[in-house]
Amino acid sequence: MKKNLLLILSIVMLVVTGCDNKENAPEQKTTKIPDVKSEIAQKYNYDPVLEFSGTMMPNREANLGSALPGRVEKCFYPVNSEVKSGEMLVELSGELLQQAIAENNAIKKDFDRVSRLYKKGSVTAQQYDHVAAQMEASDAKVTMMRDFSEIRAPFDGTIVDYIVNEGEVYSIAPGLKPGYSFTSGVVRLMQLDTVKITIEVPQSDFHKIKPGQQATVTMEAIGDTTFTAVVTNILPYFSTTSRTATVELSIPNHERMIYPGMFAEVAIKMPSVSGIFVPQESLFNLAGTGQEYVFAVQGNKVKRTAVEREYSVDDMVAVTGVANGTQVLTTGIRKVYDGSEVNVIR
Repeated sequence: MKKNLLLILSIVMLVVTGCDNKENAPEQKTTKIPDVKSEIAQKYNYDPVLEFSGTMMPNREANLGSALPGRVEKCFYPVNSEVKSGEMLVELSGELLQQAIAENNAIKKDFDRVSRLYKKGSVTAQQYDHVAAQMEASDAKVTMMRDFSEIRAPFDGTIVDYIVNEGEVYSIAPGLKPGYSFTSGVVRLMQLDTVKITIEVPQSDFHKIKPGQQATVTMEAIGDTTFTAVVTNILPYFSTTSRTATVELSIPNHERMIYPGMFAEVAIKMPSVSGIFVPQESLFNLAGTGQEYVFAVQGNKVKRTAVEREYSVDDMVAVTGVANGTQVLTTGIRKVYDGSEVNVIR
């Protein structure tokens, strides 16, 4: 009887201890696998467009002046006049010219007299050569002073402004209107039947620009009208500060719709190419770096993959670094890491 009682007590103690251990046992923690969505990277053909901005400038322009200061006696054409190359635009005071002419007349008389005596043998060849040299120098001085007192058009163009007006004294000083020629002058002449725009092309796109290439140009000041420009000049060096090369494009402007100084947008269409496109929302930056990544789905896990942008079309981005058909995450990107398990919702 006593043995049976001890057996019963032992069994009761074992049951109680087992229940207590079960209650105090730590719970097993389970990690929730995030639900995500994805898209398939696909290969498409597209027409890339290089976009730039710049300011319209005249095809040629110059501030015309003289090598010597003087008073402006007469301006022969009003502003907006079309002039031809070689036409006299402005006449300056001719005091120095008159002085040179008077000296030339006196030297010419000496030269004529010495020439007659030289023919008779009354003067030596050395004396004749000396007076002849003086005559030649005086003639050159008259021509030079006449050029200094007359300002003529070096090319066909339009008079757009007078920096110095009639009656004012012209002095050699830089032009005061920024953005155009800074040389000293009296009258500003521009060639406007053709205008040009200068753009700065980065190193990454420089090899894509070729002479003769066409571009579409728009200007807010003109509205929806578009113009066709042609690449006419590529400067053969890069800026040491911006690392860009200067490219000039020309636009016919016979109707004078385009004015120098207008802000313009330039779009250069490139040949069609193919690329692997992913949604914009699939791209993310790693904190502290400029590198972009996507999460590629491999089975039930994701792999962080570095990519490089090539071109954007609406909300799709052409990238390198992923293959055609790769499944990339579009949601839940901030909830996963390289190697995470995911539950892709179809």
